[in-house]
Amino acid sequence: MSEFQDLQATLSKTPILLIDADNGDVRLIGRAAMTDRIMGAGDAAAVGTMMDLAAAAKNLARIAGQDDRDFTIADIQTIAAMPRPSIENWMLRGLLAASIREGDGTGGRGKERLFSCGDAFCAAVLASLRRQGVAIPMLRKVSQLLVAKCDVVEAA
Repeated sequence: MSEFQDLQATLSKTPILLIDADNGDVRLIGRAAMTDRIMGAGDAAAVGTMMDLAAAAKNLARIAGQDDRDFTIADIQTIAAMPRPSIENWMLRGLLAASIREGDGTGGRGKERLFSCGDAFCAAVLASLRRQGVAIPMLRKVSQLLVAKCDVVEAA
């Protein structure tokens, strides 16, 4: 089974990321729980931020393919639709890791950072959430959740 297929299997039962910034809570929930939360909320703000991670994984496959491979920082820039300095900043802040090879950031032969499929997925999710206005402290919690639940390698 490929790393991408493992990710899809992990997300099959709890594919929805729920961010409740008011309570500082980040967790994965199933589709039924998402529906219950939406129906029980008095207003849209009470629902919190939700993201369909299964759809995000499919989007990653569309952009990057489903083959097992390593990703360069240029790949991560494309997948996350972010400039390299922002990605490097996230790496310095511990939001994102290059788990295959840390590298030295110069891009020299044999020294280039290499990211796993899980790292690429994490970058795509975090970038999408940041564009939606999710604050960095909550992104850190999302990153930690993805490490714990989706076999993403923890950032240093």
